[in-house]
Amino acid sequence: MEAVAGKVIDLIEKAGTYFIRKIKSCINFGEDLKTLERNVKQLSNKAVDMKTDVENQERSGRKKRKQQVESWLNEVELLEKDLGELKEEATRGKKNRGALKKLHGTVAELEQRGDFGELVCDVYESEECPMPVQPVWEEKSKQNLVVVWTWLQGENVSSIGIYGMGGVGKTTLAKHTYNLLLEKSRYQVHWVTVSQGFSIKGLQDNLAKIVKLNLSDAEDEHRRADRLNRAFRKMKNIVIILDDVWERLSLEKLGYPLGVEGCRLILTSRSSEVCQKMGCKELLEVKKLNTDDAWELFRNSLGSETQLSPDIERVAKSMAGRCEGLPLGLITLAGSMIGVTDIREWNNALNEFPYDMENDVFKR
Repeated sequence: MEAVAGKVIDLIEKAGTYFIRKIKSCINFGEDLKTLERNVKQLSNKAVDMKTDVENQERSGRKKRKQQVESWLNEVELLEKDLGELKEEATRGKKNRGALKKLHGTVAELEQRGDFGELVCDVYESEECPMPVQPVWEEKSKQNLVVVWTWLQGENVSSIGIYGMGGVGKTTLAKHTYNLLLEKSRYQVHWVTVSQGFSIKGLQDNLAKIVKLNLSDAEDEHRRADRLNRAFRKMKNIVIILDDVWERLSLEKLGYPLGVEGCRLILTSRSSEVCQKMGCKELLEVKKLNTDDAWELFRNSLGSETQLSPDIERVAKSMAGRCEGLPLGLITLAGSMIGVTDIREWNNALNEFPYDMENDVFKR
């Protein structure tokens, strides 16, 4: 009897010891989990501050986060997710001590790696170069440039449409805007020529070069557009100029850059309707020059080395008048007459010149 009683007592003692160990283990797991939560919270707060600092510096368009900083931020985000899953399991009674120990190790590693000094590095200088363009001579063109530049300085104008008939100076205005942005702005500026006969895939390829994206392995337009959009979202402060747009383009198929914070769009078109259909927030019509401004542009384009006698000047003014105030015609014509001082050559040029510049040359 005593032997049986002794065994019972021994079993009771062992059971008590087992349950005490279990209770202590549960208590220890809960305390370790709380410690882990505190440490992860500290890391998360640090990550938030770091990300804010990085994003503020990236807004200039001339700085980008270091790759090791990006990796560290992603790992902290993953750590938060893993902690959430561990807590969820614990509420269901599953206490995964192996996972808990592993996360403690991850926290220690991230704390050790979290001091970077400089968080960002310089972005390589833009491959874009100033565009060669005729100087702005006439007052109206100067005013147009001021209007576009003023819109770009505001925060609420995401897209600008510049429209007018062929040869009136839309592309010239866009080129001056491009050069100003390169020189004075915090924006990265990129130029894409559209023209008639464009293809969506061709435009997608041109935009892919801007964001350093290789789309050669993707054929589907929608998939290519999605990849472009994701690439645009990683960039800051971009201005894209789409020149010579003849019909409404699907911005969705071009990666919808306007859906990205800090991205601006400028387009030139012969049609105000195209600009409106593409959602331009501001529209500017480039109009033909008046007679005085047209002659000033023609004379300046000839250059001071081309001396005009009174007879030649009368012919030259007649030629300039036939350009109907279209800057492209004036500049092109003046360029062909630089250095010509023979009245016969001027008369021949006048006789060969079309009477209807607008319809014969630019409405194509």
